[in-house]
Amino acid sequence: WMMGKMERLVVGCCGWGGLNPKDFGIEGWKEKFPSKLALYSALFPCVEVNQTFYRLPQLRTAERWLEEARSVREDFEFTLKVPQTITHKDKFRTEASLEAYKSTLEVAKALDAKILLFQTPKSLRDDSLPDMERFFSRIERKGLTLVLEPRGLSKENALSLCERLGLIFCFDPFAQRPEDLPGDLLYVRLHGSPPGERMYRYEYKPEDLKWLGEVLPELSRGRRACYCLFNNIPMHRSARLFMEMMGLWRPLL
Repeated sequence: WMMGKMERLVVGCCGWGGLNPKDFGIEGWKEKFPSKLALYSALFPCVEVNQTFYRLPQLRTAERWLEEARSVREDFEFTLKVPQTITHKDKFRTEASLEAYKSTLEVAKALDAKILLFQTPKSLRDDSLPDMERFFSRIERKGLTLVLEPRGLSKENALSLCERLGLIFCFDPFAQRPEDLPGDLLYVRLHGSPPGERMYRYEYKPEDLKWLGEVLPELSRGRRACYCLFNNIPMHRSARLFMEMMGLWRPLL
């Protein structure tokens, strides 16, 4: 069984810290790799940095990450989750959001990241839409692709906001499959529930991933790429299994 035809499928995980080398049959990785990130880069082509949601790293740290990852895989790619100051605390309202965004741009540049993810909290309501509209109209894009994972907002309003402001609508295909997605890129994040009963704990089964491999090409038709990020606790094992099924698993070990 092989996947449907796709322009470009990029599979990764939301973080590298929890990677367990034993899951991959790798012994003595510390002799071969300077860091867990370098090892991760040997296995996967992309990572979504989630620690930036809590705190932005210093620029020299971000530069070191890029160097470590690209020394192993020269086209390795970082995507970035923006700080909670913007999405959860200030909720796009004031200068605080604009300032946090400016700092995020610097980190994105240091990581050579081309995609920023804005994940809104479940507590966000549609009355925040004017603030979001104002925020996204004012900021500099610098050629970046901006992705919105709109928790809390109604789907219709979130989709039309994305359409108007040139944002990519992020979703979990196991939970929903929106029609008429705007944009030339697909960005999906897999949280484990559904199909699992509890968010994050679920380990995807081969039949789940087979279904995913059939659905993503349909959703990606006519787009330049599909980014598929695993965010369940056993994310690294799940991403590997999916890459194997899609004929993409080629570790640089």
